Amino acid sequence: NPEVLTRFLRKGGVPSPYGIADVLGLDDELLGMVPQPVEALVVLFPTTASFPPKEPGASSTAYFTEQHIGDACGAIALLHCVFNSSDVDLVPGSPFEKFYEAT
Repeated sequence: NPEVLTRFLRKGGVPSPYGIADVLGLDDELLGMVPQPVEALVVLFPTTASFPPKEPGASSTAYFTEQHIGDACGAIALLHCVFNSSDVDLVPGSPFEKFYEAT
């Protein structure tokens, strides 16, 4: 639900105009309905034990955290979007800023 997820972002410390919108499809007409600019795209899919692990010694500047609790994939995906954006300035002292600094 885009409204619920946008409220989650606000309470976490992500200011306007950032928000969540549904992407109904990837054809030109449907993509044209998505508010612009787009900062991130969340695609959810299950992983399995055979999912390729990160290469040992591989370096990345991308923020990544594993999900260790059930039913939190949406929240974790949003954290990845926010923390990997160079354009989003979190509200100082906000819950997301504190979490980012602690991890």
